[in-house]
Formats: sequence, C-alpha cells, structure tokens
Amino acid sequence: PFCEPLYETNNSFKAEHVKAISWPGEKSHDQLSDDLIDIWKSSERKLILFGMSDINSETDAFLQELTRNDQLVLLTETCSNRQVDLAIKTIDRVITTFEDENEIIQPDLVVSLGGSVISKKIKKLLQDFKPSHHWWVGEADAQNTFGALSADIKSDANSFLKQVSMIESINKQEFQNTWRERNEKLKLKHNEFLGKAPYSDLLVFDTVLKNLPSSSVLHMANSTPVRYVQLFDQRNDIKYLANRGVSGIDGSTSTALGYSLKSGELNVLITGDLSFFYDSNAFLHDYRDANLRIIIINNSGGSIFRIIPGPSSTSQLEKFFEARHDFSAEHLAKFYGLDYQRAEDTEKLKEVLSTFFDSSKSGISILEIFTDNELNPKVLKSYFEYIKE
Repeated sequence: PFCEPLYETNNSFKAEHVKAISWPGEKSHDQLSDDLIDIWKSSERKLILFGMSDINSETDAFLQELTRNDQLVLLTETCSNRQVDLAIKTIDRVITTFEDENEIIQPDLVVSLGGSVISKKIKKLLQDFKPSHHWWVGEADAQNTFGALSADIKSDANSFLKQVSMIESINKQEFQNTWRERNEKLKLKHNEFLGKAPYSDLLVFDTVLKNLPSSSVLHMANSTPVRYVQLFDQRNDIKYLANRGVSGIDGSTSTALGYSLKSGELNVLITGDLSFFYDSNAFLHDYRDANLRIIIINNSGGSIFRIIPGPSSTSQLEKFFEARHDFSAEHLAKFYGLDYQRAEDTEKLKEVLSTFFDSSKSGISILEIFTDNELNPKVLKSYFEYIKE
C-alpha cells in the first residue's frame, strides 16, 4: 500500500537519514543507543501515537505508568484497543478545537506504535508542526508520515515501553495538561450536542454504540463508519476491528463474517450501503449460522464525499463520487435467507435494537437504518462548530 504523506512530496529525503537499530527484543542486553536515551531524557513534550493493535494488558500497564507519571501524552483510536485511563481516545474531536494553541501542543518527540492510524487530522497537524524527532517502533517498515522520521527501532511495543519507563526525563507539565483538560471539556460538549441532535448519521452511531452488548466484537467498515466511531468514547468492554491500510470499502463484510466463524463472541458489523452492496457476495456459502449482526447505515451513497473537501464542491458529486442510489438491502437479505429489519427514525431504531442483539437468536441478522444524505453532513459540520465554541 501507499503510505502517508501521499501529496506534495519531494525528493529531498534520503534513506540514509533514517537510523536503523537492530533490536530483537528478546535479548535483555540489547538496549537503546545512548543518543536515543539522551533524546528521550531531554524531550520535554513526548507524544506516543498508537495505531491499530490488539488487546494487550501488559502494554496497557506500561502506558498507564508513563501517563500517570506525566511522562507523555498518549493518543489512541478505538482500533488501538488500548485501555489506558489518561489516553486521548478521540483524536479528531480534540484536535479540531486547537487553533491558537498549536505551538503549545507541538511535541518534541513523537513515537509511533502499532499499525495504521485513521485520523488525517493528527497527520496534518504533525506535518505542519513537525516534531524534532519521530521514532518508528515495530517490525514493519518505517513510515515517514510527518516528514520528520529520525529513528527506525525494530522492537515490539512492550520491550520498548519497558525500557523507556525506566528512564528519568524532564517533562513540560503544560503540554500534558493542555491535551488532557481539552479532552475532558470536549466530552461534556460532545454529550451536550448529542442530547439535542436531530436524527442523522451522528445520532444513529451514538444510539447503536450505546446499545452494543458487553464483550461483543465491533467491526467497522470503511470509510464513513470507521471515521464516525472515532468521535465517540471508547468502550473498554468492546473489541474494535477494521480493515485499514489500503482503506478500500471492499472486503469489510467478508472479513467480519470470516472472523465471526471462529469467534465465540457476538460480532457486530457497522457498514455503509455502498460497502455492503459491493461485498454482498460474502454470503455465497453455507456458513450462515455465524454469530453476526450487520448494521447498514443507508444514506443513499458514499456520504464520505459530502464530508471531505474537494469532492463536496464539485458538480459531479452525486453521480461519480457519491454514486447516489435508492437501493435497499431488503431483497438481498431475502435472496440469502437472512433475517432483515429496518429503521427510519429514532423511535423505531431503539425499538429494533432492544431485541436485535438477542444472544438466543443464532445466525446472521441485518438491520438497515435509513438517514438523509443531505442532512448528515450539515449535522456533522454543526457538531464540530459546537465543540469549538
């Protein structure tokens, strides 16, 4: 796959500028170099950006210690599956409100852990306000996303975190406080807006996420669903999964279905209409007893293109970008013999959700939720304007 940054690149970056460190991780005598230890010690504003990852209590324990001791700011997403109290888990929600404070929140050192990061806002922020140092930690190929890569550390996350947790360093309290205080204020603003928001994609996501049963596995399809979910506080009793990397809409249903066949938990897929229709051949098999609930948010096309800049302003939006349609999944559900329900307002949605996740009901069930494709982007825009106030 192509890696960020995808635009306005140049040829000034040279491979020899990256410092490669051979660190198997299992050998205790392998250590960070003295130069990197000095950078960690002297960096007053340290930030860890944790991408996609699996649940890991040991990783969480190291990060709990580092954040509670005010060593750094930790940014995560739902797909990070990190359960750390002081982590900033709604990156886009927080970053949107930073304007005059950009220099205050600019880190000296950024450490990338885990896989892909969904938020384009954090990538843009760190490209505009580059850290002095960017360390890539992991076995995968390093990505110079912010144009500031200075070290490629071949180590697993726990080995790295264990070592840096034992290094004493200076820290700028204002840096941590600014991020954390803003995060707490925006939780309140978020809830205030949702309390009076009209029926729309945003309110649908709020309703669905609140009603997910504990210990279920949530699969988020590309491209709108996975981005909307990042605006809501992470639930520690839910496992979050998504197809990220290439980031196409294809394969989201097939992946969720395949996972559910080997999973003992209830699996829930939140998908868009185009993504569902595109991968509808996922049901051409005999494994329809999978413990899977599929929630389709049908806003009559690729709603993401009404949100992102560029396509939203072109005259070709509806036909070529959004691919507007009036299809329903009802007949596909009948064709495959799947249970089907629909909702077109908040009252009906709550009524259906009260029994939709019933564990006594086996097999695949579909809930199709219809929303207004023109109202949705207006509500989302109003949401961001409200939390900025």
